[in-house]
Amino acid sequence: MASSAVPAVISAGFRGITTKDACASGGTRVDESYLTASHVCCLYDTDAEHNAVVARFVRDGLVRNEKVISILDVDERTPFLNSLAFDDEMVISAVTQGQLILTATDETYLAGSAFHSTQMITQLARETQTALAEGYTGLRVTSDMEWVHRRSIPIAELIRYEAVVNDFFAQHRCMGLCRYHKFSFPTAVLMDIVALHPLLILKGRLYTNAQHTLFSDLLNAIDDRTDK
Repeated sequence: MASSAVPAVISAGFRGITTKDACASGGTRVDESYLTASHVCCLYDTDAEHNAVVARFVRDGLVRNEKVISILDVDERTPFLNSLAFDDEMVISAVTQGQLILTATDETYLAGSAFHSTQMITQLARETQTALAEGYTGLRVTSDMEWVHRRSIPIAELIRYEAVVNDFFAQHRCMGLCRYHKFSFPTAVLMDIVALHPLLILKGRLYTNAQHTLFSDLLNAIDDRTDK
């Protein structure tokens, strides 16, 4: 499969970035890894771009007989289902049979009333085991991270979660797609977040992330900033 260069996205912020700017050496375009990637960050500009990524992520999971969980609030469920424009019958069947699960933020990230990285990873482990026991080949989970603003979650805890969940995804039959609107978080925060994902989606295309940072390195940097 032919490959193309991806931008060194961390160096200049995200608000003006385009795939044309992404010519520096580094990651490789790996569109087929939509199927098997473990921890992916999607940075999107428009609803159309966002919906296309989510639809492919869900469709690929259903086709591969994986269980798919979408974390979203109740008022987001109908728009989410409407955005899955690839096959209405497949989506309806998946929801009816329990292969596609729509679950609330309060039942996942905020189960127990507060957001804690360890609690969420424990829940991911439990859901992965359940999916495998039900006969699925694995689990994939996705969420638009806008909920962090709505629930006033400390950014440091979000970054810590994105850091430590890498090991979980790498070691289990579970993959995650974290969706971030490029204008919803400060550039410095996005730089940390993107660095924690081994794979990155820009303009609907999936790349290896040349700027991927080991979680221990970034956690040390976060702790250093906090102490000052």
